[in-house]
Amino acid sequence: MSLIRPDEEWMAIFQEQQQSGLSIARFCKQNQLAPKTFRRRQKRMEEQNTQGFVKVEQTVTEALPPQVIHDRCILQTSQFTLDFPTGVSTLWLDG
Repeated sequence: MSLIRPDEEWMAIFQEQQQSGLSIARFCKQNQLAPKTFRRRQKRMEEQNTQGFVKVEQTVTEALPPQVIHDRCILQTSQFTLDFPTGVSTLWLDG
């Protein structure tokens, strides 16, 4: 009987493997995972992340005084951080 893991669990597994410094084969052996399944899920997740858009939600933790000017824009997901000056041309971002 195979175990079906949700995408969130796979993301945590991929991150744990990267942080462990172990090869995929060694990590899978230590964690009783099939290397073939690990690589297949990893490839599928990478393909999903290159298709479509990433939903960005805005949260306000505190009101800033009007005189404060931010000169950077930072977008962060579980996989990457995009940090750029707020004045950057949209032509550069369209890439």
